[in-house]
Amino acid sequence: MPFVHGIAYYIADVTVSARLREGDIPTVPATMDNGSRHGLSIGRNTLGRPAYMGPSPIAGHGPHHYDFQVFALDRRLSLFPRTPGRRDMIKAMTGHVLAKGYLVGVYEKLEQLFVYGTPAIVVMSGNGDDGKELYRP
Repeated sequence: MPFVHGIAYYIADVTVSARLREGDIPTVPATMDNGSRHGLSIGRNTLGRPAYMGPSPIAGHGPHHYDFQVFALDRRLSLFPRTPGRRDMIKAMTGHVLAKGYLVGVYEKLEQLFVYGTPAIVVMSGNGDDGKELYRP
């Protein structure tokens, strides 16, 4: 099962035309307004929090892939009895998807070392071998 960083739903038409900006979607720790003042609602991420958790891979662990999906539905989803998570959203959307978009982002957090007092970056190869390349700024 994938790690869900965030779910946004009930996105108002005005929100789409005005464009979402950084900070419009609550991040951890979650804010109390649940994003509703921005014309959208926020679902639960894998940790059960109604917030978006940005990418934060383990340093030196190699590139991580982040999948972003957007769905156009043929109707507004019914009100949820609680803040929905991934399973709730899949169940509610099944049979109502008109179109979808998909984007994969790649992010890597490099290890930072200090060699003789000079900052250096260690880049680990993505295939898991022990060969490392050392770059100095």
